[in-house]
Amino acid sequence: MLHKLSGIAGTLNHASVGTLAGDMAMEVQSWEGLDTIEENDFLKIKKQLQQLEKIAIIKLSSSTAPPLVNSARESARKASVTPPLIYVVDDDQEFNEMVIQLLETCFYRVKVFDSLQAFKHAIIELNEKPDLALLDLDFPESRIAGAEVLAEINAALSTPLLAVCMSQHDDLPSRLAALRAGMSRYIVKNTDFNNLCGILDSLTYRVEQAPYKALVVDDDEAGLMAYKNALESAGIEVETLSNPLEILSHLDSFKPDVLVLDVYMPEASGPEIAAVIREKKYLNWLPILFLSAETDPSKHAIALAHGGDDFLTKPVNFSYLQLAVKARAWRARQLRELLNSNES
Repeated sequence: MLHKLSGIAGTLNHASVGTLAGDMAMEVQSWEGLDTIEENDFLKIKKQLQQLEKIAIIKLSSSTAPPLVNSARESARKASVTPPLIYVVDDDQEFNEMVIQLLETCFYRVKVFDSLQAFKHAIIELNEKPDLALLDLDFPESRIAGAEVLAEINAALSTPLLAVCMSQHDDLPSRLAALRAGMSRYIVKNTDFNNLCGILDSLTYRVEQAPYKALVVDDDEAGLMAYKNALESAGIEVETLSNPLEILSHLDSFKPDVLVLDVYMPEASGPEIAAVIREKKYLNWLPILFLSAETDPSKHAIALAHGGDDFLTKPVNFSYLQLAVKARAWRARQLRELLNSNES
């Protein structure tokens, strides 16, 4: 109980309660295996309990915490009536003609620039920003000139330009240059061209993606509500479960992109549940994030060895929780698509 209080108190911004509860938990844990307990140790715990009670009363009487967010944000922006405008920046005229034909077939508006300076002038001087730029790396100026100019453009803008790299090169230096310049995708001209419209549809929100889904399992109802509200405020669909023994049916019915598991639960521990899930081959792709106030790295390692992908230490920063769940969910969907395509 003290271990649980330590975690949830910090999560709910009651750091003093969490610190004291954590100290008490460590003290009580040190008694394990002892035949007798010294009277001074009992008195110490009694004094800490009294102190904890006083802090709790003060917190309850003077709390000014804002209410938790109960509604999820909109998961995707509405599609525009006007087709998205794509800037194609490449000095290969034959390739540009092929791209124009493809993109117009996919109902995009297209404007072509055969030089980086003309592209930069349109955005910086004329303030004509596209919905997305398809940008080659290799120009007469240098092998990664496209990335260099994009970095200059983004440095001058308040909001970075959404850009996709198209290149004939498939080497690590080229990919790193594109990534560092802020490009969202890297397309190899000879191999990935057929996927171009699908990639653009996703990046320009023409195909509305379903919100990410997270199943959160914790026997602490207060913690569940806090995590649920934090994730929903980031546009993530959340289902909560307080009894881990019911998890398999919830996985089948809810079909989450990510599973968030508390480590210490009376019916079954998080690592035990993870080990059972990993025996289900059809769930091997599912990311599992552990939650616990446990700070011992060796116990983190043991938990992860049972099939977890990450370990989040309570009190969990809500912004970090949102980012961790979104990152794992995105990767999980990519993996599922790959598995489904291989099966077909």
